[in-house]
Amino acid sequence: LESIDYVVIDDSARDVILIGPAGPWTVNAEGRIVSQKNGRPVVRLDDLVVLLRNAFLGKGQFVCSITPTQRNLARTQAYIQETSKRPLAPGERPEWLEGLRSSLGNQQIEIDGIDAQTRVARAIVEADYHMKLIGIGLEPGTEGVVSYLDSIKLAPGEQPPGLGVLRWWFTLQQDSVRQSGDGVFHFADQTVRVLSENEMLTALGERIHTGEAEELNRQFARSFTREFSKLAEHYPIYGDLDNVFRLAIVANLMKHQDVVGLIDWSMPHFLAEDEYEVAFARVPKVVPSVINHRVVHRRHVIAGVSGGVSLSLIHI
Repeated sequence: LESIDYVVIDDSARDVILIGPAGPWTVNAEGRIVSQKNGRPVVRLDDLVVLLRNAFLGKGQFVCSITPTQRNLARTQAYIQETSKRPLAPGERPEWLEGLRSSLGNQQIEIDGIDAQTRVARAIVEADYHMKLIGIGLEPGTEGVVSYLDSIKLAPGEQPPGLGVLRWWFTLQQDSVRQSGDGVFHFADQTVRVLSENEMLTALGERIHTGEAEELNRQFARSFTREFSKLAEHYPIYGDLDNVFRLAIVANLMKHQDVVGLIDWSMPHFLAEDEYEVAFARVPKVVPSVINHRVVHRRHVIAGVSGGVSLSLIHI
């Protein structure tokens, strides 16, 4: 299967059927198992097992975050305040940018709800990290996705956005699946969307949630959501993420439709770790911060430092 379009819970046959396009697969240059026809990652059995266990034995939710430590955020604040006391001299910009990246240091990868060693965890972390690279212009988006830094346009005399933390994260699209018949459920064309939020930063490096996002922040999130299918054609990791989200919906649908009681399917192997062992791999616990910048009106240096769920916007 390349994707899941329908789920059928067939109580007469005591079966759950996943329906979607399928065909021969191959391994691409990145080591990803993909469709020979279009290069889209295929649906993986281990991922389904991990997400069934999450739905039936856990809370049915999972979260990933890649965030700087409070100590490093405070250190970055202090660095910016100290280096802002005078204008940058010609040739000092590369050193200043490296000092900014270094002050933020490594960022912590945290996974909740599923084992961090599973392929599901790696897929959502990789997609999250890559999305932030597009956000600060280190990876190209599609024609309709402009990086946050490139979207900043200042009128003469206008000041750049203030110091803060921008958050972008993946979540489920509303109405991702609907019932279209007795025991038949139909997926929407897209299950993934990106949300955004602006956070404030205290002098101690504490992040304060505002629950709001300014227009350029929302603009990037909306454009990424709108262009997600095109991005997935160019970057297989997003097709991988879409498959993970669809499998998560399948698993939770099976839980809430009570397939165990309805079709007497106890899943003694899928739900028992000692009966079916999914493949584990070592995963990183930290990731280096990455940085990009733009110069506006030849005097404003606006830098984005990203490591994942958060993106810190700095100007000098």
